[in-house]
Amino acid sequence: MQTQITRLVSWYAWIMIAENNNRILVIDGNATTRGRIREILQKAGFWRVDEAPTARDALQLLNFPVLGGIHAHATSDGNGYDLVLLRTTLPDFNGVDLCRRVKAKISTTLPIILITQPDALDEQLNGIDAGADDFMTEHIHRRELLAWTNNLLRRK
Repeated sequence: MQTQITRLVSWYAWIMIAENNNRILVIDGNATTRGRIREILQKAGFWRVDEAPTARDALQLLNFPVLGGIHAHATSDGNGYDLVLLRTTLPDFNGVDLCRRVKAKISTTLPIILITQPDALDEQLNGIDAGADDFMTEHIHRRELLAWTNNLLRRK
């Protein structure tokens, strides 16, 4: 009986890892926040998490041609990402504008969660207007992050 239970648990763990092949991009200028998000996601089984500290780095990871700087007018396939977590305040570009650019030039179906200041209602509304699928405050709560991540990935 113990052997059957062990095999069942091993099989279930393998299926969860095999099925959870989603690729997530975390764009945030704060290394501590990026690391915390990565840790939460990886502990939940999301192994393919990439990080970008700037909009320029994010555009390169998204396979977006950066011709003539951040204002390139080419299109991209999104480089296989399934979800983007995007901080609205980046060191080199406005996150809401980056969201708008990604939705317009890369993919309208690529889910984006904006990370905002707790009291930034205008920023949150502008983000939704720019095409963000949802937002959460910079005080990342594990359960909230995983709930939104799973919800948006199910929709995709």
